[in-house]
Parts: sequence; structure tokens; C-alpha cells
Amino acid sequence: MKIDVESHEPQVMSGSADLIATFRPHVIFESIDFDDDRGQAADLSKSIITYMGYSLFLLGQNNVISKIEPGEMQVGLVSDYLAVPNEQCEDVAERFPNFVFRPLRDEEIIQRLIVDVETYEEHRVHALKYLKSRFSAAALNTTFRPVCEALVRHKFFEVKERD
Repeated sequence: MKIDVESHEPQVMSGSADLIATFRPHVIFESIDFDDDRGQAADLSKSIITYMGYSLFLLGQNNVISKIEPGEMQVGLVSDYLAVPNEQCEDVAERFPNFVFRPLRDEEIIQRLIVDVETYEEHRVHALKYLKSRFSAAALNTTFRPVCEALVRHKFFEVKERD
């Protein structure tokens, strides 16, 4: 089942609750995590589907699928998720043989964040919010420095020299 209805995913999930409960399909849905009221749809979609007994997997680039914990912030402003019934998670990799199931590597997160930074203002806001929520200053100064530099290039925030 694929749901891509521009932030109306919670309504579709709620309206199809009986179908989902009865047939337990895999569900692919889009999540747009805006930094305003529109972002509530992203959180609500994930909450509804996990409440229905599903586990979430981020559909990444290069056929990588990563298990996501409930409440974990999504990497990109716009992300696609695969929701798998909890009772089918043990053999999920067998059901999708053309995909690799593993956590995203730092390089992949960096690549995804830089794409967001190079897009629009809302994407830059999300990239910065993601960095602030996930990483220490030391990680930002080393591993995630390319993302910070991209934000600076876009004059997203002022850089002040230290005394």
C-alpha cells in the first residue's frame, strides 16, 4: 500500500484502519517534517502506524533500508518510510531481496543533509534542526563539518570568530 497525499497521510491511515488491521499490508508513505504546524502530519503518521503494530524503516538511496526507532528524527525534510507489521519484521530482508538492510552511514547522512541544504529554506531549517538534535559540537566540527560549511555558504547562520 502506497500513501503519498501531501501531508494528509494521517487521514488516509485513520480512514483505512480496518483495511490495515485486517490485511496487514506493507505500507510505504511519504513524511514531510516541516518545522511548523504542517510537521505535525509527519509525527502523527508515524504514531498512527506504529500504534497499529508496525515497525518503521527509512527508504534510503542506493536501495538501503534502515530501521527507525519511534520518535527518531528523520534525516531529510522529505522522507519515504516502509512500515512493516511487527509480526513480519524477522523476515523483512527476505521479502525485499534487492535491498540492503542496515543503519545509514555518516557519509550517507551527510550526503542527504547537503542535498537538503542545497534545496530551499525549509530544507535548510530541517538540516540544522537534525544536526542540533543528533550530534555534539565535536561531531559537527569533524564528521559533519561539510554540512555546516554548506549551511554557511547559504548564509543560513552567521559565523562569528571566537576570541
